Amino acid sequence: MSKKMQRFMAASVLGILLIMSLGTAYAAPKKYKIGFVVTSTEGEINAIYYEEVLKRIKERGHNAVAASSNNDDEMYIKNVENMFQSGCDAVILGYGRTESCKGVIEQAHKKGVAIAGLYAGYVDGMLFDVAANDFAMSSMMSKYLAERLRAKGGGKIAVIFSDDRYWSRARRHALDAVLKEYPDIKVVSEHAVNWGNMRDDAMQYAQNTLLAHPDIDAFWCCFDLPGLGIAQALQAARRKDVFVVGIDGDTEALSLISKGANFAATVKQNPELIAKTTVDRLVDYLDGKFKPVTRSIDVEASLVTIDNVRDFYKGR
Repeated sequence: MSKKMQRFMAASVLGILLIMSLGTAYAAPKKYKIGFVVTSTEGEINAIYYEEVLKRIKERGHNAVAASSNNDDEMYIKNVENMFQSGCDAVILGYGRTESCKGVIEQAHKKGVAIAGLYAGYVDGMLFDVAANDFAMSSMMSKYLAERLRAKGGGKIAVIFSDDRYWSRARRHALDAVLKEYPDIKVVSEHAVNWGNMRDDAMQYAQNTLLAHPDIDAFWCCFDLPGLGIAQALQAARRKDVFVVGIDGDTEALSLISKGANFAATVKQNPELIAKTTVDRLVDYLDGKFKPVTRSIDVEASLVTIDNVRDFYKGR
């Protein structure tokens, strides 16, 4: 073979290798199908999570499919299974009773489907769960309640929470820890969240509590929505001396705080950032760019009272 031919063949091989490398470098990124299953979209913050997760999946260039479960565990699990059958590469579990999903999470692991949580609580087999720190948020609002009552020598409070949700239990545990340092504050009534009728049920609970405990001083709510029902009942009863605290930072709660109404404090979450973080970490994991070190990824939140509400609420 002549030297001229050798040079030609060498140049040809280099050209082919260059084309192949360029093709690899500019290959289109893999497109994933990501499912999002939620208990419901009731309540302002849940609606924001739902919209923001789907928006962020699309912004990252992937296909999104979602299902709401009407606060029904069996429907929730069925919706997750449907995600597997539809060919999802990953599923985000949104603020459900994740403990009831252990079996379906095991199915996902066997099928090679990645499972992440958004305010779901962590169950073995999940990659991670993204949320604000429930212990920290509850500590902030519980301490606010306790200090306010200590200033008047103590008091009586009513508690509304749910034992069947990880985040609600965490918030209640933090309240109990705070109250250990305030022996003059007593829990005189407790009520479980009615997931099918949260606000109206809480309103009725407040009315009943005012009759049973007319000397009640405050209501502690594990999130804002039932607290709004309680505030409505207090307003109707003209009980300006009783106040409410909650968590989420719903617009209506912020408005009431700004007016000096019965709703005295909330903890403002950042649902947009929580949704974005969940999707980004999951996609990065699927791309091999992220490996979870801890099972919980926390996003900051802020206590809001009459003193700083204007930093978070610009309405009237």
